[in-house]
Amino acid sequence: MDWFEQLTGFREAAYEETREKLIVASRQLRSLANHRSYGIGQFELVSLQNLRERAKSAAAPSGR
Repeated sequence: MDWFEQLTGFREAAYEETREKLIVASRQLRSLANHRSYGIGQFELVSLQNLRERAKSAAAPSGR
């Protein structure tokens, strides 16, 4: 049993078959196989330049 099956209760298969067994609603990923839910974040696709700008402006701890 791999990590995916441990979390969802079924083995990962082809995209459509796997997708049919999962629901995303209200920032929750829910497996229809074992009825477990997991909190998920919002997907965001940003450029490397944007990530660098965010990192520069973030409050980072001092030191190594």
